[in-house]
Amino acid sequence: MQPNSSGPSTPSNPQGPVVYPSAGTPPPPPGAGAPAQPHGFTPNSAPSKKPTKRRLLMLAGTTFIFAAALATYAFAYYLPNKPENVWKSALSNTSKGYDRLTEYTSSDELKKQYEKGSQVDGSYEVTSGDVTTDGSFNILSDDKSNATFSADLGLGVSRLEVSGIAKKSSTSEFPDLYVKVDGITGFGDLFGLPQLDNLNDKWISIDHTLVDMAIPEEGGTPALTEKDMNEVVDVFGKVSDKYIFTTEPENAAFSVKEYVGEEKQDGKTTMHYKISPNKSNFKRFLAELSTELDKTEFNKWFEKTYSKPLSEAIAIEKAADNLKGSETFDAWVNKDTKLLHKLRFTDSKQPKKKYAELMFNYDGGSKMPFSFKVAGTEDNEDTILDLDVTLDTDSHTFTLKGDLDTTSDGQNTKMAIDATIKPSDKAVSVEIPEGALSLAQAMQALGFGDYINNLESSLQNLESL
Repeated sequence: MQPNSSGPSTPSNPQGPVVYPSAGTPPPPPGAGAPAQPHGFTPNSAPSKKPTKRRLLMLAGTTFIFAAALATYAFAYYLPNKPENVWKSALSNTSKGYDRLTEYTSSDELKKQYEKGSQVDGSYEVTSGDVTTDGSFNILSDDKSNATFSADLGLGVSRLEVSGIAKKSSTSEFPDLYVKVDGITGFGDLFGLPQLDNLNDKWISIDHTLVDMAIPEEGGTPALTEKDMNEVVDVFGKVSDKYIFTTEPENAAFSVKEYVGEEKQDGKTTMHYKISPNKSNFKRFLAELSTELDKTEFNKWFEKTYSKPLSEAIAIEKAADNLKGSETFDAWVNKDTKLLHKLRFTDSKQPKKKYAELMFNYDGGSKMPFSFKVAGTEDNEDTILDLDVTLDTDSHTFTLKGDLDTTSDGQNTKMAIDATIKPSDKAVSVEIPEGALSLAQAMQALGFGDYINNLESSLQNLESL
């Protein structure tokens, strides 16, 4: 029996949903029945609700954050790390690095570090077949152009101790030199010159006038300055910015032909590219470089020395004549620093024996390493030259390492040098050694008196021209 809708309303059930009685179950007492339900209502269902403004804002915010994350990934990682964008960044960054380096090497800061003097320490080793020699050397200079030199040279059965002094002259830009060698006793017999023993541990002086006569001041070759050399470096950088460190089609001397993929090079994660020259742009690069170099003070020195301009002597503009434009070279970009890591140019016929490499193995920080490696083969002679130069801008120190490996007719010769140049404020003692022999006296003691006399006469005649 259903409650009368016109009667008093029944209270809602606070205990949960309504449970209808089954057959045979007594009806509930009056007043305890189920409340009237609106039309269309079904048990255990809830009325639908419209989304609140707060929920809509949360949904929109989540969507925005997700989209922002995708955009951040695209702009911060994906797009910059696309191969074509990495290549473009590498050229731009390397150009900026080159400019910063040239600014530093010509800066007043670096000059100030070396105002009081410099120190060079180094060692070398030469091995040829069963013969090995090694040694060390030291050069110490002050702010007055005075210097001392010492070297320890190993010659198998004995060692030579070489000492030298360069004392600034008050009348010439060239110093007076003093040299002595200790340990040459017995070597004269090996060369059929027994009188060589007489010069063991003896100071020999070389007066500045000998150099003055060889290089007359008037009409002679002008002296090169640090500024002249920095000008050459600056010219190369400016012309390279226009043609080498760019991807603009109208000027780029090289373009990417193929992206090879990621590779490990010299312990770095790099991106490997195959690049190809644009012959017309490359010729324009060389032509402009030639023109700008011929405007420098360095070219004036070169032309005075060799009677021809620098561009003509090294035939810069002709370097592109043999290019076909279809050649490919290898380039690696440091994935972390976005700098050019290595460039490798190879001979297509003998890629393992004829190649040249330029490398900038930079990790960040104050140390800036540069490497140059070239290999060649000619007339049954294989040669590999490897040079590494590292500049530390914190200590203002230059480190040079060089290796030369040559094999000819089955005979292998290896030479290695390791040297460091750094600022110094150490005092340099350049007292003139007592009893020093003149160069003429030393030559006479060796039986070459006539030779030195003829040399002096020739230099005097040259000076009078």
